[in-house]
Amino acid sequence: GGIWNSNATASSSKFILASNQGAGDTGAGAVFTNQGTFNKQGAAITEVRTAFNNTGSIDVQAGQLQFGTGGALTHNGTVSVASGAVLDFASAGTVTQTIGTAATTIAGTLSITGDNFVNFTQAHTIGGTGTFQQNFGQVTGANLTLGPTLSVNITDGGHSGNATTTVQGSATISGTGLRLDGGRIFRNEGTLTQTNANVDMNSRRSGAAEAGNGTVTNAAGGIWNSNATASSSNFILASNQGAGDT
Repeated sequence: GGIWNSNATASSSKFILASNQGAGDTGAGAVFTNQGTFNKQGAAITEVRTAFNNTGSIDVQAGQLQFGTGGALTHNGTVSVASGAVLDFASAGTVTQTIGTAATTIAGTLSITGDNFVNFTQAHTIGGTGTFQQNFGQVTGANLTLGPTLSVNITDGGHSGNATTTVQGSATISGTGLRLDGGRIFRNEGTLTQTNANVDMNSRRSGAAEAGNGTVTNAAGGIWNSNATASSSNFILASNQGAGDT
């Protein structure tokens, strides 16, 4: 029943953190537990730099809620992201965001911008009219479905593990591109455009290479546009990671 309004205005960002007081008192065990409603309000950023356990509701109403340096979300409640608002996973490569629910519906943007891992512990569907944006980071765990009315933008994204990422709507792969590893299947059922970017079916964005390559399936009815302009090339390849993982 508790309501926590984090109202970060346009002129200031807010932090949820634990200061390091030295040996034996680093703050590493600090946890923010939300069993009620956590509202992100205001146009600026609220950055979480501790563990954050959510069994209640996270409502990103405006601005940006960022899981930044050290911010690790364990999510077993609900999340909503309003139009124009952003939920951003921006923590470092040693951090795992754990998503334990079956579905998320967004009108705004769900963004992976740091080298953290986003682990889905059960099959998960992201739906709504918003945007799934991946620039760095590694999607792992169970099947992930990106719904038919969602916009998908991957500029440097890794997907790994013995599961399937399915894109049902409009998607773009650009920049450094898409990396698959460890048995991951990337399935396109919508309209995908690869522009001056690589699709590497045996490479990771974050962490050490995982045994086993990935697979791309352009499903019946799927459209894959390879849009390589005059100044660049598109590659669809599989990197050789050495013995046992070529």
